[in-house]
Amino acid sequence: RWKIIWDGSVTSEGTEEITNLHGEKVYKGIEIVSPILFGENGLNQIKLIYGCLNELNTKVDNTCGTHVHFDAEILFVKDIKNILIFYYNNQLLFDSLMPKNRKSLFCKYCEPISSSEITVIKDLLSRKDIGEELKTRHKVINARSQKGRNHNTIELRQLNGTLNYDEIQNWILLMYKLIKHCCNYNGLLTITHNWTLQTPVD
Repeated sequence: RWKIIWDGSVTSEGTEEITNLHGEKVYKGIEIVSPILFGENGLNQIKLIYGCLNELNTKVDNTCGTHVHFDAEILFVKDIKNILIFYYNNQLLFDSLMPKNRKSLFCKYCEPISSSEITVIKDLLSRKDIGEELKTRHKVINARSQKGRNHNTIELRQLNGTLNYDEIQNWILLMYKLIKHCCNYNGLLTITHNWTLQTPVD
């Protein structure tokens, strides 16, 4: 079932105003969590939820983000590496699709995969080692969620918060095709773009 929970990272004015124990006005946002969704039926459920959110005049701001999980149960270590390498090679392209608050150089909740991390990851032999090398789940791709107690997924975290269904649908389909391409590739992708973390993208 769908769940609505509090999210302490969504804190800008415009979220729900509450009074804390000291009598101060603070703002508290929410996170909407979907059940496991499949195919066209899953997209239709998302469309329905987005319709309800827009009817309720829900707001998003630059503290919001969209996280998309894909099942990683049957992915090989090679597949995980290829997904991370592909995203690393094309990080500047993905950044160009995002507003400034979700560009990987500016957002602490979707940090880029570094050159040193991807160089180590390409030679690792297990999912556990890959997750530990990334050190935090706050990357553009969270491979550490494979270590979760209740799910085995790979999480793509860079998309901004949005109430535009077409935007989320296009992102889901794009990420699905990225993962499918990486899994179908025969062998390990080459690390081709040694871009620097000092390169800004407007």
